Amino acid sequence: MLHAIKPFRRALDIDIARVSIGAAHALVGGAPIDYKIASDPSAWPEHFDFAFSYEVVYLLPDIAVRVAGMHAALRRGGSIMW
Repeated sequence: MLHAIKPFRRALDIDIARVSIGAAHALVGGAPIDYKIASDPSAWPEHFDFAFSYEVVYLLPDIAVRVAGMHAALRRGGSIMW
């Protein structure tokens, strides 16, 4: 949906749930999105211009740790949307 609204060159979707990754991959169509099973976005330091977290905040045991990981993965000037 995001690609249809604002096309991007590439995206990476990380999720801890293999089933969620499979479902997203089935719906991707022609959008340039890769999928990884992971829990820590800081594994991709300074890699992203934009990050967003969708329907997971209530599942996180330590939101501050997740926010720090997302910030570590952003390039300078990048932004996060919750």
